[in-house]
Amino acid sequence: MQARGPRRGVKLAKRHGPTVFLLVMVSVMVLVMTLVLGAVNGAFEQGFLRVWPRQFAIAFAVAFPVAFVARRLATAVVARLTE
Repeated sequence: MQARGPRRGVKLAKRHGPTVFLLVMVSVMVLVMTLVLGAVNGAFEQGFLRVWPRQFAIAFAVAFPVAFVARRLATAVVARLTE
């Protein structure tokens, strides 16, 4: 059996890195928050798999643009406060 070299997947240009990072971060945060809030609000009793995808889609649609703007705002604020 031959040893394989490292796998090479799809690579994106470095300039897309911050946006991909934001996409992954928002996805994880929305996943966690919708699971937690679904559990707290009784979604498991109502048929969780019927309720959760809609909650995730709504939360993601709100969170991604807000995070995109917040990242730019935070970058500007930090740039002004640091040397």
